[in-house]
Amino acid sequence: PWNYLRFVKSDDGAWTPAAGAFEGWPKSAAELKCLDPCMGSGHFVVAMFERLVALRKEEEGRTEKTVVAAVIERNLFGLEIDPRCTQMAAFNLALAAWRRVGHCKLPAMNLACSGLAPNTREGDWLALAGDDERLWKGMERLYRLFEKASVLGSLINPRAAEADLLVAGFQELQPLLEHETEDDNGHEMAVTARGLTKAAEILAGKFTLVATNVPYLGQKKQEENLKEYCNRFHPQAKADLATCFIERSLHLCSAGGSTALVVPQHWFFLGTYKKLRKNFLLEVSWDCVVRLGAGAFDSIVGEIVNVNLVGMT
Repeated sequence: PWNYLRFVKSDDGAWTPAAGAFEGWPKSAAELKCLDPCMGSGHFVVAMFERLVALRKEEEGRTEKTVVAAVIERNLFGLEIDPRCTQMAAFNLALAAWRRVGHCKLPAMNLACSGLAPNTREGDWLALAGDDERLWKGMERLYRLFEKASVLGSLINPRAAEADLLVAGFQELQPLLEHETEDDNGHEMAVTARGLTKAAEILAGKFTLVATNVPYLGQKKQEENLKEYCNRFHPQAKADLATCFIERSLHLCSAGGSTALVVPQHWFFLGTYKKLRKNFLLEVSWDCVVRLGAGAFDSIVGEIVNVNLVGMT
């Protein structure tokens, strides 16, 4: 099932994957959890979907329709700061599935908008929890986490406060938010709350593979809330949003999990990132660095974007 990798022959005659054997990965494809934390309109999500379906068909011998549903439901996750792009990604994933199995009802996708902010006053938001103090604190935490979501998106890390056992977890909040109301404002607030809960659950998760094309934005061009957040949580990477996302992607990996990231080249050699490079060399394994160069994207000409593909575990 791993024959899409390039293999090399060792001195003892054994064939092994050129980038390593990924010992921390699950032994079966059914256990893989793959995430694109800034998925745009879904290019990486669809690419991972195709490979996961191929792997699970090979290993499990099930029908294509059941494998497609299982991959969407269990293996594939995506986040995006822009709500419209999130919708486009969901449509593109559905289209990829329908091309394989024909038009049918698909399972709920694990794709969420990480840029949704609470669309009401905090008091009205907390009223959704009723008199339950644990749920009230959980809703308060959700509100505070996503208050600046429109500029922070997938940089938000719910695990930063996970030690507070008095706070309801995101899965506990989900049933609370299923309650519908006849009031239009209440209905809209509940829909937003459900979306935030789904995004928070994914953001708090751990994944076998985190693969994405990171967003770029130098610190001088960053909005003040974003700059402050990067200074606080990504001090070695703060000079560019791209390098902050490299760190965030590694934080989203499970033990032994891997990243596959399209990233700019400048952090490989600029003095600004010396501490970041040293930290990566000490803390993670570098599986591959591939120079894609200025011609990596068909739609971008010239030297505007000069990128590498980096795999780290």
